[in-house]
Amino acid sequence: MKKLVLKSTSNGNLVSDAFRRALLEWRSTPNASGQSPAEMLFGTSLSSFIIARRAQFAPPWIVAADTVEVTPPPPSDTSPRPAPGRDLSRLRLGSHVDVQDHRTKLWSRHGVVVGIGHNRDFHVKLPSGRIYWRNRRFLRPRVSCAHA
Repeated sequence: MKKLVLKSTSNGNLVSDAFRRALLEWRSTPNASGQSPAEMLFGTSLSSFIIARRAQFAPPWIVAADTVEVTPPPPSDTSPRPAPGRDLSRLRLGSHVDVQDHRTKLWSRHGVVVGIGHNRDFHVKLPSGRIYWRNRRFLRPRVSCAHA
């Protein structure tokens, strides 16, 4: 709650539209039990400013998406790593890439580049339908790609 106040207010003023919206979103966001604080208290969900389907927060959906995205690492990774300070090759729309997992540092996910930003940032669509926004150094062109 302290972070909510700090991020949505200026000078600690709690009488602002930004704080009211942030509080509404906090009250209507499901927690680990799958219910939002408003649902636990009132038995129904509140209207929200953010448009999201209820199924997006369901634990089975999150587990299913994670299992689709994770691929086993290759048996031997012999691809050369770029040295620090070197320019990386350009990626184009539709390029198949490996995505580095930020927790394990493994290249365990793969996807297709669907958008290119301004500062070496790319939108990558994974097989589950999720779209990741990643910097170029966390993307690697796929050596061999089996098109479905």
